[in-house]
Amino acid sequence: MGEAVFRAFDLGRPDHELGLTTAEPTKRLASMIDELGGILRRESPNLVLVFGDSLTALAATLSAETERIPVGHVEAGLRSFDRSSPEETHRHLIDRVSRALFCPTSAAAENLHREGIVQGVSVVGDVLYDVALQYAQAARERDIVARLGVRPGEYVVATVHHGAALDDPQALASIVGALVECGRPVVFPVHPRTRERLEGAGLWEPVKGRVMTTAPLDYLDFLGLLMRAAKVVTDSRGVQREAYYFGVPCVTVA
Repeated sequence: MGEAVFRAFDLGRPDHELGLTTAEPTKRLASMIDELGGILRRESPNLVLVFGDSLTALAATLSAETERIPVGHVEAGLRSFDRSSPEETHRHLIDRVSRALFCPTSAAAENLHREGIVQGVSVVGDVLYDVALQYAQAARERDIVARLGVRPGEYVVATVHHGAALDDPQALASIVGALVECGRPVVFPVHPRTRERLEGAGLWEPVKGRVMTTAPLDYLDFLGLLMRAAKVVTDSRGVQREAYYFGVPCVTVA
């Protein structure tokens, strides 16, 4: 999937790639901290810039702090106020460590102020919105809707790939049931981990028989598909925001 990102944005190859072999979160975190620590010692940067709230962002933050390198956090101050979410814990930890906090909104900055974080806070706008606007015309020119044989404004786009849904078979079955019975054509780009969990729960065949499943789409194809959808069903914070940017009603699943 990384290759699709490089192609879509015409990016060069990364200077370093982490050779992770485990899917277990604790082991992944430990491995990333160890490997990133070695890279930081060799490169000796003046600042480590992390984006978002992923396990990778947390690992980079902890590695940088251990090596005494300042951290800058893009998307600082965002809060879901759901402490059962791993990403919410990541946000709090990253923001506590960061020296430069780049908030997308004034509300995010206010969250930090309420938590006693006032130094190094800047409101810089939403970089995800910047990217969506920059690539919107290119996304409109993609023929993904025609290739899939659906009609603009008449289909639902679905994405599910977070642990809260995938790790709970009952929740996953409920989501699948809702997609199958929603009454509109559903286009479901399936993440490899999502397919693995659907197969493990015995849900893959029912989904495949009633829903239009596809391999993961590159950014421009997905954005072009989302922009013309009647609705979006997702557990992705990024997709929720993209739906909002383009005025597409969004149903959030958790």
